[in-house]
Amino acid sequence: QVGKRSVWYKIKNEATTSPAARRNRIITVDTFPSLVPPTSGCPPQQPLDTLLAVYIGPDQANSFSQLQPLAFNDDYEENVDVYSRVIFLAPPTPQAYYIAVDGKNGSSGNFILRIMSEPAPEGFKNRVGQITEEELNAALQAEAKAKE
Repeated sequence: QVGKRSVWYKIKNEATTSPAARRNRIITVDTFPSLVPPTSGCPPQQPLDTLLAVYIGPDQANSFSQLQPLAFNDDYEENVDVYSRVIFLAPPTPQAYYIAVDGKNGSSGNFILRIMSEPAPEGFKNRVGQITEEELNAALQAEAKAKE
């Protein structure tokens, strides 16, 4: 799908010398429609249908050509067009993760962005990039069984 208006965010997952900090992280990024009414005096709009993309690149990137796509989502919930979610594995790195939130087909409006980070299960130790919730749940269940 095409987006024509975007808002960008940057997050860092710093490489450090601590062994615990060198573990891959699972980062979940969600967008939700905002319940805040518009302040322009215009009538309320439909909830914003978002497109969500994550890229990786240099911490001080100044052009899109410096970024590599990592994860993308249009509609997280089936038959509900307004939520977007990406889950990806992020190793400790001096590079940054760039998050683009777009309105589908050039639409605009208010949204809520939520970013969560947690240690990755050991099964994802050597992997980077987008994962599905099914993969994540299976890895978490396997790790829990291994600890029993």
